[in-house]
Amino acid sequence: MGAVFRLMTLLLVGGFVVSMVLHTLTGDAIWRQRAMQLLKWGVVLALVFCAARLSSFRHFSAIPLGYQDENPRHSHFHGDTTHLRGEWKI
Repeated sequence: MGAVFRLMTLLLVGGFVVSMVLHTLTGDAIWRQRAMQLLKWGVVLALVFCAARLSSFRHFSAIPLGYQDENPRHSHFHGDTTHLRGEWKI
C-alpha cells in the first residue's frame, strides 16, 4: 500500500513541476491552473495518508482500554494478566 502512495505522490509532484515549468516558459494561465489542481490533489492524498496512518495506531482502536481479549499479544497490561482474560477490569 505504501508503494501506491509513493507512486501517486511522485506522479503528482512530477506533474506539478512540469506544469509550473510550462507556465513559466509559455506564460499560459492554463498551465498554472493545472499545477494548482495537482497541488490540491496532493493535499487530499496527504490527508488520506495521514488518516490511514492514524487509524492503524492501537490507541485509536474501537476496543476499550480496560478490556483484555483472549490473545495475550493484544494485552494492554503488563505482568500477569491471566485472571483478566475475557473480562472487564474494574
